[in-house]
Amino acid sequence: MENKNWYEDNYNVITDDVADEKFNDVFENSYNTNYDIKNNSSKKKIGIKPFVCGILAAAVLGIGIGTMFSGTPNNNAIESRIEYNNNASKSENSESPSANMLTTLDSETNDSLAQTISNCVPSIVGIDIQMTSTSFFGQQQTATASGSGVIITSDGYIATNNHVIEGATKITVYLQDGTTYDAQLIGADAKTDLAVIKIDATGLKPATLGTSSTLMVGETAIAIGNPLGQLMSTATKGIISALDRTITVEGQDMTLLQTDAAINSGNSGGGLFNAKGQLIGIVNAKSMGLSVEGLGFAIPIDTAKSVIADLMDKGFVSGRPYIGISADEVAVRYNSNPFYSYFQQTTTVLQITAVESGSSADIAGLKVNDYLLAINGKSISSKDELTSIINNCKIGDTITITIQRDGNNSDIQVVLRERNSK
Repeated sequence: MENKNWYEDNYNVITDDVADEKFNDVFENSYNTNYDIKNNSSKKKIGIKPFVCGILAAAVLGIGIGTMFSGTPNNNAIESRIEYNNNASKSENSESPSANMLTTLDSETNDSLAQTISNCVPSIVGIDIQMTSTSFFGQQQTATASGSGVIITSDGYIATNNHVIEGATKITVYLQDGTTYDAQLIGADAKTDLAVIKIDATGLKPATLGTSSTLMVGETAIAIGNPLGQLMSTATKGIISALDRTITVEGQDMTLLQTDAAINSGNSGGGLFNAKGQLIGIVNAKSMGLSVEGLGFAIPIDTAKSVIADLMDKGFVSGRPYIGISADEVAVRYNSNPFYSYFQQTTTVLQITAVESGSSADIAGLKVNDYLLAINGKSISSKDELTSIINNCKIGDTITITIQRDGNNSDIQVVLRERNSK
């Protein structure tokens, strides 16, 4: 049976002050959203229950509007911004094998791997964030979470996941040697789950960027990060298990590398490296469960390059429709029967908390505290639904947003434009 749209004329919001009850869910140990894993070649779906692994909560409330990066990365753009470190480790030519050839070759392989990891570790940082929210009783709450990041330039630009820093009121970065810095958010993109932050430091060791387009299943994969937010510089080794797994996360598709290298909470935003010590991916998710083992995922570096370059230069990803609002999911009460108060029920809706000046939303007349009820006639109740709809639009598209303002419902036409400033 279909649920009635609560925003019909007889379903009016009675109060708009019911606090968002989802904040406490952020810091649970498991993530209850189902992800669909699709094998692009066989089209076979596998239902699993994973969690986004950069933050111990596995999810942070927040919103970002944009479309999926597609097409060939603009390597020229990123080469002008992101430094390449040419000191990637290479296996040295071995001397003549001894009588115990197997032992000698194994030793050389282990030495090469150890040197590769040693070269990569200084390019990985730990990230701690603080978040604040208002409790159900109107009290301010502060919580912390942790993730990882990859140094992109020697002067302090760091790539990480959007979900690692989303909603952060304070970001702290700590290096391998324990030095800590306050970080500034430069830009974030929810669609690709990438973000760039900056610390005031020089002489850092940037990761050596590789390529993901030439990877093969079975190649060595090394994940380096900050698992559990406590085990800085942890390295785990596995293989590339698949090259193009499409994971649907709350209506948002991402095509990711799959690896069986051990990945845990806190690894998100860290690096996935090949045997040469080249960065081939940004770790962002894993699957967990009693029947699940060795299913980790990373954003391919060829996808990440142009996104990171745009975030560094502009603070956002160009060429995408942008609505220009911030919104929170809030619980509201309504009456299914206006004559009987005991029929009062609660539902979740989106309430606008900020409208960017000059944005599509501002030009159309959306205002702070408006409730977003539907887009093009389809009801919405979460930021993920809003993001998914906008991501499937193009610049210049006109959408119809149904809002409730002061107890009255109305439709507003919004022309989606490209964002033109930070």
